[in-house]
Amino acid sequence: MINCYNRGNGMEIGGLIGFDDVGGTTTIVNCYNAGNMTGRKSANAPYSHTSGIIAGAYTSTTSNIINTCSLGRITNYGNNFYYVWGGAQVNLENCFYPASIATENSKLTINEGSIAIDENNVKEVLDQLNEYVKEHKNDYEVPLKEWKLEVINGEKMPVLAE
Repeated sequence: MINCYNRGNGMEIGGLIGFDDVGGTTTIVNCYNAGNMTGRKSANAPYSHTSGIIAGAYTSTTSNIINTCSLGRITNYGNNFYYVWGGAQVNLENCFYPASIATENSKLTINEGSIAIDENNVKEVLDQLNEYVKEHKNDYEVPLKEWKLEVINGEKMPVLAE
């Protein structure tokens, strides 16, 4: 998945992928979710996961999320980027989320390796996302798009330039 985004809201789903169980490798690069997600009401609800990017990764799947932002609000129980079980592995590289979502939702799990954005570092984050694009623009099946700032949920956040 390259240069993709979601701005639609959802319930008990992933911002970009609902269920990743391909048994191989999934790569998400230069994408973002700005949709608001409503998570499960109970911490132990089986098969009901909500995350900003991948709702659930299962079994022998390896997912790589690169140069991607999870910008939407997540209410109730959920994860800012992904949820895994059954041996799946997810790797984050250069991935960002608004710091405010963690302070607004004490039930939210912040995935290790993700980096918070706030008004103090949003310009540096934008530069870092575009630096990755500059260095890897033609490394994938389609050229990577650049990022720009836009107001999402009342905060300046990086989104893909059209």
